[in-house]
Amino acid sequence: MKNLSLFCLVTISAIIMSFTTPPVGSYFDVYLVNKCSSEIDVKVRASGSSSTFDLDAGEKTKVSVKDGYEIYVDGDKVHEIEEDDKGDDIVICD
Repeated sequence: MKNLSLFCLVTISAIIMSFTTPPVGSYFDVYLVNKCSSEIDVKVRASGSSSTFDLDAGEKTKVSVKDGYEIYVDGDKVHEIEEDDKGDDIVICD
C-alpha cells in the first residue's frame, strides 16, 4: 500500500510540475535504493517544486524524473539526474 501511495504522490507531482514548469526533455524512470540501515527522508526536487517521501531501509522504489532533477536525502543533495541515469538504480548509503 505504501508503494501505491508513493506512486500516486510522485505521479500527481509530475502532472503538477508539467503545468508549472517549462518542459525540458521527457520523463523517464530511475530506481532509488535505500541501502542505509534505517528509514530515510527523500526529496526529489525540480525547478520550482519538489516531492518528499520516506524510504524504508532496504526498500527500492521507481521515480519518474527529468534531466536536471535533484535527489536529496535527509536534506543533503546526493545526486543530480542525467538522461544517462534512465532505468538505473540510484543507491543511497552504499
